Amino acid sequence: MASHSSRELAELSPLLDQALTLTGDARSAWLATLRNEQPEAAARLEALLAAEAGMDADRFLADSPSHELTPDAVAPDAVAPDALVGRRLGAYTLERPLGQGGMGSVWLARRSDGRYDGVAALKLPHLSRLSNDGIRRFQREGSALAKLTHPNIARLTDAGVADDGQPYLVLEYVDGTRIDRWCDERKLDPDARLALFQQVLAAVAHAHASLLVHRDLKPSNILVTADGAVKLLDFGIVKLLEAAPDGSDPVEITGVGGGPLTPEYAAPEQVSGGPITTATDIYALGVLLYQLLSGRHPTAGDSRSAVDMLQAVAATMPRRMSAVVADEKLRKLYAGDLDVIVAKTLEKDPSQRYASVAALSDDIARFQRHAPVKARPSSTWYRTQKFVRRNRLGVTVGAGVVAALLTATVITAQQSIVARTERDESRKQRDLALLEERRATAANGFLQTLVQAVPTGEPFTPATLMTRARTLLEGDYAADPRFASRMLLDLASSFEAIDDAASERALLERARELAVRSGDLESESRAQCSLALLVSRDPDSTAVSRPFVDAGDAAIAKMRPATAAAQVPCLMARARIVGELGPADSALTYGERALAVAEASGDTSSATFTSLLSELTDTYHNNNRVRDAYNVALRWANTLERTGRGSSILMLRARQRAATDLRDLGEMQSADSALRDVIALARRIDSTAVPPYVSVLAGEIAKALDRPDSAVAVLERAVLDARRSKDNFRTSWALSQLVITLADAGRVAPATIRREEFAKANSLGAGTLTMLDARIADARGQPDRSLPAYMAALAERGFPNGRGAPPYHRVVYRAARAALATGNARAADSLAAHAVRLEGIMGHKPTQSGDMGLSMLVRARAQLLLGDSTSARSTLASAQTALRYGLGVGHAATRDAQTLAGALEAALAAR
Repeated sequence: MASHSSRELAELSPLLDQALTLTGDARSAWLATLRNEQPEAAARLEALLAAEAGMDADRFLADSPSHELTPDAVAPDAVAPDALVGRRLGAYTLERPLGQGGMGSVWLARRSDGRYDGVAALKLPHLSRLSNDGIRRFQREGSALAKLTHPNIARLTDAGVADDGQPYLVLEYVDGTRIDRWCDERKLDPDARLALFQQVLAAVAHAHASLLVHRDLKPSNILVTADGAVKLLDFGIVKLLEAAPDGSDPVEITGVGGGPLTPEYAAPEQVSGGPITTATDIYALGVLLYQLLSGRHPTAGDSRSAVDMLQAVAATMPRRMSAVVADEKLRKLYAGDLDVIVAKTLEKDPSQRYASVAALSDDIARFQRHAPVKARPSSTWYRTQKFVRRNRLGVTVGAGVVAALLTATVITAQQSIVARTERDESRKQRDLALLEERRATAANGFLQTLVQAVPTGEPFTPATLMTRARTLLEGDYAADPRFASRMLLDLASSFEAIDDAASERALLERARELAVRSGDLESESRAQCSLALLVSRDPDSTAVSRPFVDAGDAAIAKMRPATAAAQVPCLMARARIVGELGPADSALTYGERALAVAEASGDTSSATFTSLLSELTDTYHNNNRVRDAYNVALRWANTLERTGRGSSILMLRARQRAATDLRDLGEMQSADSALRDVIALARRIDSTAVPPYVSVLAGEIAKALDRPDSAVAVLERAVLDARRSKDNFRTSWALSQLVITLADAGRVAPATIRREEFAKANSLGAGTLTMLDARIADARGQPDRSLPAYMAALAERGFPNGRGAPPYHRVVYRAARAALATGNARAADSLAAHAVRLEGIMGHKPTQSGDMGLSMLVRARAQLLLGDSTSARSTLASAQTALRYGLGVGHAATRDAQTLAGALEAALAAR
């Protein structure tokens, strides 16, 4: 494009305004008159219009299968990159083009005013758009973007006009991958793709709530960052649904040259020139969802031109999504509700689509939790199917029992044949065959209770299910105590999964009684040590659990040889007891020995083995080896997935444990991503509620990532849920996190009220209450009061050696902050260095831990106060790396570190 000075543009602006209001023959006639009256102005104006027409043609009518804006598709003659690279606009310098469209270009720019080092995306309108109307449209685009403050929408951070009259918008730079490639590169399953799509829906719903329609939703405008967060881009052709400030009708920001669109994602009304509404975006969302799930376009097929695509949008009915996928499993999954949901978004008539993005999101959520979707006509059979699928929790909770019983069916088929045909078989093997045959019979009876639950109309709850199974076992197999005791032990683990300690204990005691009566030493030891584990869940009752373990060990001592099934639970119980009473490293010795015994026996699939992994991850965590705990949690989850328990409550706990470990390793962005999967699983298991232990974790992570309002809302709900379940520990934990979140947000009054509630319910110890007082003092700007409170809390935890490291290192960090605020730089430096050492012991990675970054940032400030600018410079560099990965580039602490580093560099340069 030829360059034009701002003076020339000012002269051409009135003429350009008039030209852009005309089309076809009317514009040609007007230009002919202008050529006679002002030939030079007409020539310059025609050059501008020709350049614009060329860009529009390149953008929207290229004869290629894809017409999407990509970083590699920049037209050199349109943006003249060489001429613009290095140009300064306000506080930013242009580095390289990111994309080009009919409305303007987008550039990667770096902050160059010395305040801090950062990058942004600068949007520049084409010079041909710099008419008076064009500037007004550009200003309205900025106003529209300023309304959008959603985590899944790229933020507008600034706007300005350069000295030569070039306006620009400064947008959040998103370093991400387009959503379809992200899904394909990671081979995401449909559930994960739907979870990402829900983030897209949240962003679009926010835009619609702000009275904005995007109109160009497509994969290249939807990026996914490294931590799995969706970012919606490019509101350049957005339509406003509200009246303009002067009271006129709603306007399109682009409003020039007809309706801009991308053919593959255009709605029928865009093609026909009909009214643009929120339904237009819903159609594009349907196309996107169809492609994400099937890898195909719903109508374009093999079309090679924009004209073909637009004709297909207007006339071709989309094929059912399930009909275009080759994979049989996907075909079965999509057939039914998903086909109906997608078809409703792709209705030709806008009035037949979903009424809102929220309604579409709700139907997808209903599909995921096996509830009836609203887009589908209801029927008794359909509702019954959904009821059964939705209540699979009962079956899932009993998965350990069901799996054992069903596995036994196969074994029985073999063992029974042996028992009948091999007359010289040993008595032991015949007994085993009979035992397995009875277990198979029990399996059939147990499964019949599941089938019978729905028609009778009785509540289909885990407790009801397990109670029926117990009745079956006790009634039908009372004459065989050896068999009944083993089955009751399996059943008890199911009650553990649903936190029904009373029923679990009753079953274990009954199993122990039957095992002793039958002389079954293995079952006796399992029952005794399982009781020990149950009792020791209450830290105050740890000593009470020792007699159970001693009795279990005594039974094992009589066995020749001792089986792994007997040894592993008792070693687990020893680990739990020693972990509570000390020394902690002895707990690891017992836990790792239990793992070795299980692996040597080949038992890496049973409920006992997964319970062992659960115990071991806690043992590693409590012994300050959080990285090891995280790795075991991943193995735990993988074992559950491998053994068909991927949708169980145990899987929920395994994933929650892994997310918790990521939080305690300071990798907050990764923890946030993992948490999304946890919440999605929790809602699939029980659509009515998310467990308090998941809600508390969600609140902690939201607070750590600078989302205080979200954190407060989640934690308030967690407190209510924990109180309803009469879980004193989780109630106390949720309250403590709520106090911290309110205090850190500067909301001192409600934090103080909640602190009093915590004091009444406190089951976490005096040290936690002292620490909460310190956080409130911080919120009041009283570091001289908070510092001694932090030190008292640390003393209660055994400072400087410490125990319970995951919360411990953060208290050390807070003490360092308080010391710095009082002006005691030397104490701040020492405490911050100690926090970094603790984090290293726990397994924090210096390049990934936001906690390490925070500690190093405090230490760098202390080093500066001590006059050690060389060390501060090095510490700050490390802090920035850790903060970017752990907390994100937009986090307040990351920005603080960047600002401090910039100020330090400027000071050093001025010396």
